[in-house]
Amino acid sequence: MQPITAPVPEHWSVQEVAARLHVSESTIRRRIAEGAFPGAFRVGRKLIRIPITDLEAYRRRQRYLGPSTEAPPRWDADDAHQAGGVA
Repeated sequence: MQPITAPVPEHWSVQEVAARLHVSESTIRRRIAEGAFPGAFRVGRKLIRIPITDLEAYRRRQRYLGPSTEAPPRWDADDAHQAGGVA
């Protein structure tokens, strides 16, 4: 007898994709806007679904590109002042 396994969903929510990639939901939404998940679609007004094939392709691209060697932008007092914050 073969073990019973649950079917793998074809589409995942923004929350599920964010958890699998260890990033925030806003990062996933930004990536969708940038075109990283071309098959993403809305269900109603608020829900967004991302095809598992898009997630797999994204992971392959990230693995191929490797980690970024670029240093993160530096935030200093001038930036905080221009943004209306306090340094």
